[in-house]
Amino acid sequence: MTSDDPSPALAPVERCPVGVVAERRRGRGPWSEWLWRPVAAIAGGAELSPGDVLREEGEAAHVFIGAAELEFIAAETEAYKINLESGAPSIYVVAAPIDGDPGGLSLRAVTASPWEAEAFLDGQHVVERVPMPAAVMQLARDYVSAFHVERTFMKRQRKRHDPGKGFGRGSGTNDYGPGTFEPTR
Repeated sequence: MTSDDPSPALAPVERCPVGVVAERRRGRGPWSEWLWRPVAAIAGGAELSPGDVLREEGEAAHVFIGAAELEFIAAETEAYKINLESGAPSIYVVAAPIDGDPGGLSLRAVTASPWEAEAFLDGQHVVERVPMPAAVMQLARDYVSAFHVERTFMKRQRKRHDPGKGFGRGSGTNDYGPGTFEPTR
């Protein structure tokens, strides 16, 4: 291995603070008074506090729900690359309902990897795509260009079946040992 060969084991983890804004709308049905949906990400966001109202329009408001660290990990560069090349680079916001606050959201994580976001689709989390801020997009592009290594797909070659080996039809043995199976009466 050469010194200029990027290795996932040696690649540093890049971190970037990202704040998340959610839209709060009055619910139309009897089940919830408010509906919450993440709508934007802000690079940084440290100067805001969760619950700060950024904008109000009629019955809707944009509310800052918190900040989290977005991590770039070398093993995920393929996912970041796919996200950046998608035409609409996104950050995936993972939030969970707040107990006792109908419709309120608590920020759990932010990621640029669609594969990592998919892991949170367990029914207990809200996972939404929001546009990636320009500063975060540049950091992601720099990270992918520095540490992404293209790997060619290698299809596994199947071994031909040898009827003389192992269990199964024609092997001469079965799960109950060699020979034929005699059922008990």
